[in-house]
Amino acid sequence: MTSAPTASTKGVVIGACLVSLLGVVALLRGAEPTWTSLGPGGGGWVMALAASPHGEHTVLLGGDIQGVFHSDNGGTNWTIRNQGLRDYWVETILYHPLDPNILYAGGTSGVYKSTDQGASWRWLRSGFSATSGFSWSAPVSALAMDRRIRT
Repeated sequence: MTSAPTASTKGVVIGACLVSLLGVVALLRGAEPTWTSLGPGGGGWVMALAASPHGEHTVLLGGDIQGVFHSDNGGTNWTIRNQGLRDYWVETILYHPLDPNILYAGGTSGVYKSTDQGASWRWLRSGFSATSGFSWSAPVSALAMDRRIRT
């Protein structure tokens, strides 16, 4: 059972499709598309972008060297949210569908859970084999959650 997309998620999907379409049209016309950096800066690649289903302008971004960034104004300003992360390679971010305080992040070192809207993270390692130096045993590149689960 799925629910209808919210206004904020519709806007993100429509915006992403529009940007992609405009880029394709520009290329077909022989013009190079122009891009404007909106942040958060700091180098590296953007690996994950998640729009909150609970707040119209709330966005989390995960990167390959910068960890997690949070914006509550649609990406105009960003704050770093890395407290509790063991490394800063964040490849996926998931908002809990019912509880706006709960978030999950996945990356090279495994899965993390936040119960305070991403202000801090707890490493979920139970059941995984031990790590050895920089050799992580549980890299995670995708997360999904059943909407019926409450925690």
